[in-house]
Amino acid sequence: MSAALSATTFTERYTAVLPLIKEEWPEVSDDDLSTAGNDLDQLVTTIAKATDGTKVKVKRHLAELVDVAKDEPAAEPKRSVKDEVATQLKGLLDKVESRSEEALNYARQEALPQAEQKMKDNLLVTVLVALGFGFLMGLLIRGSRS
Repeated sequence: MSAALSATTFTERYTAVLPLIKEEWPEVSDDDLSTAGNDLDQLVTTIAKATDGTKVKVKRHLAELVDVAKDEPAAEPKRSVKDEVATQLKGLLDKVESRSEEALNYARQEALPQAEQKMKDNLLVTVLVALGFGFLMGLLIRGSRS
């Protein structure tokens, strides 16, 4: 893989890379692709917005596609089963990562403040539950020593 993708290199290989882009990011509409054209920065921004990916990841992936396009003939690229599985797994991992971040953000922004507020509203119950839990833990630990 090349270290960095230049706008010039991308423009030169745009026609060969376009089918790979459509295959890799089917959620990006043809209208959006034609609007971005062979402008690397605009295309990176368009794909990142459509896929909720980062510009850095999209640009890195485009660099890989440019490398693949230069190695393959202009005909339809053939992908092995291994590549298909790897692509599907990458997609699943990206979804899991995204959903994990959403869950963490929800816990930080909504669930934790709600739990804190409930504990403050029911301070006596909270203290009694903590004391009861501590008492039970003490009995269990003390019982195991005897």
